[in-house]
Amino acid sequence: MSVHKRSTIRTAAMVLPTIIGLGGHDLLASPVCKSNGAASRRVCFAWGKVSDPVETTDYTVDYNCQGCSDSPAVDLKTGDLGWVVYSEVISTGAVANIGALTTTDADNYGVKIAKGSGAGAANVASMVLTPSGDHYSSVASGSRISGSLSGNLTVQKTTGGSGGAISLTQVRQLASQIALGVGVDGDSS
Repeated sequence: MSVHKRSTIRTAAMVLPTIIGLGGHDLLASPVCKSNGAASRRVCFAWGKVSDPVETTDYTVDYNCQGCSDSPAVDLKTGDLGWVVYSEVISTGAVANIGALTTTDADNYGVKIAKGSGAGAANVASMVLTPSGDHYSSVASGSRISGSLSGNLTVQKTTGGSGGAISLTQVRQLASQIALGVGVDGDSS
């Protein structure tokens, strides 16, 4: 049997306050980065594990989908409560866009979008952090974007109430749908 609950807040423009943050984002691994073919932009990753995250095993970055050359699609494939993700222009270090940011694995995720204490992305198309089964995801404390979130922001909590927190500071507008889902028995949508 699948249980599914979702509450949605629709908004035209707002700045999200800190609701609940995840602490403990002391990075054990150094950031690893994946650049686009032109080597002008890159997305960098770190997490709370001792070893570096490995491309295709722990994350993927797609610069080849429609519109992805300037806004790559990022998928976190291995759960970790200490994920840190940021996108930048290589030559200047200025923040760059992220297209879709998603999660794949049946595990718990805590994702911080930041470069140090600054913004981790300019604009983000969507964040759909919905691991399968009775697992949770949160946008971690200290997450910052300098532009807009134009699509959905979805996080998930367990049936026991763990996870589902959003802590995001952004400067411009949030023209999207915010959803909190509860997934059980593989149903997280």
